[in-house]
Amino acid sequence: MCTAAGQSSTIRVQSVPVASGRYAERIRCVDPARAPPRTMDKTRFLDDLQQRISQLLAGTPAADVQKNLKALLTQQFARLDLVTREEFDTQAQVLARTREKLAALEARLAALEAERK
Repeated sequence: MCTAAGQSSTIRVQSVPVASGRYAERIRCVDPARAPPRTMDKTRFLDDLQQRISQLLAGTPAADVQKNLKALLTQQFARLDLVTREEFDTQAQVLARTREKLAALEARLAALEAERK
């Protein structure tokens, strides 16, 4: 705490750019009663940060690399014998129903064989 004019205040240290990428530390006494609130909507901050990074990358070769990599991966996956998750889930349901029917038919066959004996 620092005291300015008899009132208690807090110390705030701030890095300030001076020249050619260098920073200097600036120390200030701040009265907590008059300090602005330091709350910020975190999601808004993250959205803003994501937007700025996207804008920064849009004008660089990184955007081209991303597009080319996506096209390359799509092409390679098309060569493989792959199915979508939806198709896989549908086939898993069909298989489960088929197994249930098979189990019922096996039980029926066992009952008929037991009757014959």
